[in-house]
Amino acid sequence: ANGIDDSPVSLYTNRDPIKSVGNGITFKRDLVSERDITIAVKGLSDTVAGRLRKYGLKAYGIKVDIKDPYFKVISRQKQLFAPTNLAEEIVKAAMELIHSSWRTGSPIRMLTVTAINLTGEDTDEQISLFTADTNAHIRGEKIERTMDQVREKFGSAAIGFAAVLDNDIGAYVRD
Repeated sequence: ANGIDDSPVSLYTNRDPIKSVGNGITFKRDLVSERDITIAVKGLSDTVAGRLRKYGLKAYGIKVDIKDPYFKVISRQKQLFAPTNLAEEIVKAAMELIHSSWRTGSPIRMLTVTAINLTGEDTDEQISLFTADTNAHIRGEKIERTMDQVREKFGSAAIGFAAVLDNDIGAYVRD
């Protein structure tokens, strides 16, 4: 309170591990249609997935925060069977959360998509007999890493999901 602290200054490299990676935006207008919500979730999830890959992480869970025009906020989260850092898998989980907890047609003013329960990319994973095609997951990872390389070389707006381009809600935010 008085600015008195005798502890030594810690190095920049001595930081706590990242606990979550997220992205949120307050939109230019209320989102009501399924199309608008999908565009917003794709834009936010793309940024979250890119950040996860940048930090060498994968998420075992996804959290969604939804705010309506009256400032009422709900937060919902779900655990994933296998960790991911792919935008399509984050979009799927986030849309499932929104469909299960938000009344269709109710306006949304702000959305946040957050990756939680993080683990390193190189952590061993349990393989299931019942999950989707592993080759599709590997292909998706190669595509998104290629997109990361294009963005690094030509700028964050150089490549992205077509559904998110030229929208009037201000949903495409990359850094």
